[in-house]
Amino acid sequence: MSELITFPKMTDDKPLKLMSSKQVKEYLGISKSTLNRWVNEENVIPKIKIRNKLYFKRDDIESLLTYSE
Repeated sequence: MSELITFPKMTDDKPLKLMSSKQVKEYLGISKSTLNRWVNEENVIPKIKIRNKLYFKRDDIESLLTYSE
């Protein structure tokens, strides 16, 4: 799996770990259409948009897995 993109948080000393759409699809084993539906229609995963690209907090993705268990 590729490396995570890390941006600093404004209010915290810890870096904010972001995953690209491709990384999320690989990590969860889902298709592009499923990710799009979860993000845009069902609001299952919060998104961060930076210059026309979507990113997702790794913590949000991991909490989704914990919640589904």
